[in-house]
Amino acid sequence: MIWGQSPAVSSLRGRTATFVLAAVVVAAVLLRMHACLRYERMHFATDGYLYYVHAHSWYLDGDCDYRNNLLEAPGLNQRQTYLDLVSSAGRVSVAHQVGVSLIALPFLALADGMTLAHNAMGFHPLPRDGFSRYYHVVVPLGLSLFGVAGVLLTYVLLSRYFSSDLAAVATAAAWLSTSALYFVSAEPTMSHAVEITLASGMVLAADTIRRCGWTPWRAVALGLSTGMMVAVRYYDVVWVSIPLMMLFPGLWILARRDQDAGPSRFMPMILAAVAVLVAATCLTPQVLVNLATDGTVLGRVGQNYAPGNWFSPHVFVEILQPRSGLLVVYPIMALAIAATIYDAWRRADRIVPCALLLAMALSVWIYSAAYVPGYSRRYSHAFVLIAWGLAAALEWGARRRVRAWVVSLLIAVACVQNAARYVLVDRQRLYRGVFTCGHAEISRWENAGVPVTTSVLAGLLDPPVQQPPP
Repeated sequence: MIWGQSPAVSSLRGRTATFVLAAVVVAAVLLRMHACLRYERMHFATDGYLYYVHAHSWYLDGDCDYRNNLLEAPGLNQRQTYLDLVSSAGRVSVAHQVGVSLIALPFLALADGMTLAHNAMGFHPLPRDGFSRYYHVVVPLGLSLFGVAGVLLTYVLLSRYFSSDLAAVATAAAWLSTSALYFVSAEPTMSHAVEITLASGMVLAADTIRRCGWTPWRAVALGLSTGMMVAVRYYDVVWVSIPLMMLFPGLWILARRDQDAGPSRFMPMILAAVAVLVAATCLTPQVLVNLATDGTVLGRVGQNYAPGNWFSPHVFVEILQPRSGLLVVYPIMALAIAATIYDAWRRADRIVPCALLLAMALSVWIYSAAYVPGYSRRYSHAFVLIAWGLAAALEWGARRRVRAWVVSLLIAVACVQNAARYVLVDRQRLYRGVFTCGHAEISRWENAGVPVTTSVLAGLLDPPVQQPPP
């Protein structure tokens, strides 16, 4: 077994855990199908298509020339802005990374096969253009299920340190109370649903190796999840601090301690090098695309995502920006972080919560240094930390009845508020920007004369919102 912890995996069979996790999976699929029917081709009109355009061009055109794909995408917002991003090599270069497209390729191939079969059976012909019915259904659904897998991986990790029922409830609450609810169901072609799975998989792989030792499969799993996570979003590289903190300091100690084992004592180091090689291989497609479109190794991705000021980050703006700061949009994050700190203090084996807290601090720092504040959606990779914190809070609350009521009430309010926000966005009474946009986008809409509110109460009382400008 890659994960090596059969008791944790078998705990999925517990009645409460199974019911809760099954409810999350079913709800995510039903919401995805609802979004598919209600919004038709929405994922071709947003940033989600910019993550998908690489796979679209590679598979259907066999090249890295994205101009025709951007021209053909139905309803693409800010189309001309993207078309104007022409590199010195004369090609349109896309600042969105290729990681999501790499994961979407199998689903794109499946949709293409279904389109060919549909046409071969004599039904009304569908264009094999990457935009017709099967592409619209299969690709987002596949990425949505990939995101759901991340929720389940988070549960497997938590069930090693908390009871299976508590781990399931905490995982479900983390999904329902954060942007994971929206991105897994409504816009899975954005990078955020994929981030949940890759970050959770990386932490789980590192924890398995720490507990059970190195094997070739575990090394590959660690390298693949880590490399793909960075291929999806460069800034997630700070989360590599988790396996570094959990695993690599002990490698030399292990080799020195087992000197009687002969050359085999270096096997953990060799397998760690394999993990690094696999991770580096995952970044190769991005380098090739950058060279083909921009003529440089880093490409436009490196230009757009370079932090501006490493030593004077706008941390408080990042987390407290009105209407879009991390703790403003998701105050449940404050509870999760505080509970994780408490859990790290009281737990004898505290390496996992400490590593999660370090990675979260580095994430806030690097986004603040880049001065792109208020994009609360960019912390989707912190889903595993939120779930851990909620599990720790529930465990702390279980010791006293009053504590239990307080913690349960706080989590329930966060879940209801976020679910209400999702429903109001779905009914066009709030902007989808409450999930997707930062302060800059909200300001741009208001400067164009479109009033913006992120309040659930206002969404209930105010008339339906008009569409924001492109």
